[in-house]
Amino acid sequence: MTMSRYSNSPVILTDYDEDAIQLLEGNLDLNYSENDTKKPLVSKLVWGDDASMSQFNEKHPSGFDFIIGSDIVYYTAAVRPLFVTADRLLSQKKTTKVEEGNVFILCNQSGRLAKNYQLFWDSAEELGFRVEEIELSSFLKEEEMPMEKTHLFLIFRK
Repeated sequence: MTMSRYSNSPVILTDYDEDAIQLLEGNLDLNYSENDTKKPLVSKLVWGDDASMSQFNEKHPSGFDFIIGSDIVYYTAAVRPLFVTADRLLSQKKTTKVEEGNVFILCNQSGRLAKNYQLFWDSAEELGFRVEEIELSSFLKEEEMPMEKTHLFLIFRK
């Protein structure tokens, strides 16, 4: 929701679960007026599922310059499908800087990432992504740092 306030492009919130989608829509209704042009869209998306991704791509054929995820790498069976989905949804241009777009930005707590850490790196490599880890201390003050170790990844096409 924060991104929608600062972006000139539409923001789309996704989930695979109908109950979660209803919660997202309810949250948006509480935080945005009906006519607010910054109100994010909500859409169902099942990572790695061809039918779901095709349906999503039909609605958004040009792809996305940015995909942002937070604490989503914790379920082993979903790690590779997450990268498959990013591969399908990111625009096809190759970039090396966040300012150029076409980047998957992922923030994940260590505890949730730990058991899938190697699978995360292997899946990124297998699907042609380059991953940069950014130290939070490079832009946050000590008192702003999260209590649990948190990883921030910038993921680009190779």
